[in-house]
Amino acid sequence: MFNPLFLILSILSAAVSIYAILCVIRIILTWIPPASGNGFTNFLAKICDPYLNLFKNIKWLRFGGFDLSPALGLCILSAVSTLLGSFSGGFSLSHLIQTIVGLAWNMANSVLIFITVVLIVRLVTILVNKTTYTSNPFLNAIDSSLGAVAGRMSRPFMKNANYKSQLVAAIIALVVASLVGSLVISTLCNLIGLIPV
Repeated sequence: MFNPLFLILSILSAAVSIYAILCVIRIILTWIPPASGNGFTNFLAKICDPYLNLFKNIKWLRFGGFDLSPALGLCILSAVSTLLGSFSGGFSLSHLIQTIVGLAWNMANSVLIFITVVLIVRLVTILVNKTTYTSNPFLNAIDSSLGAVAGRMSRPFMKNANYKSQLVAAIIALVVASLVGSLVISTLCNLIGLIPV
């Protein structure tokens, strides 16, 4: 039977997903100075910056010069889109629990993926420049904020490793954590789905 509420929820879910993609593009373009100032970038700034700026003043999202506030904004958009999409097919208690567990994992996994991408960007700059030294403030922020984390993550696997090796080990550990976590949460959600409520 056709239900207009479920159709509206599906459309809203798709709209939020599209907006999240535009926000991701906006964030990436802020990392590329030559991309600023063109019409598309200005358009994205007008529609994305008011939302992304809501999270700028949250102090615990800043590590030195490194700002995780865009990641929180994207996590919230993902959560809203998932919630809207999940209820477009009907409602049950087990479905609600699955959705909450899935959302919690999606938010945590989004942070893991964001940190992984940032570490990959840093590793690529080292491979291209053949040096860890940089005068780029963004890369310096990565080094000061995530360099120690990469060192701690690589320590169980390799002792006295150089920074490049630490980054590789941290990237591998984060990818494995993301994959294993996704498998565990998927299995848990499937088990919750078997609950007859």
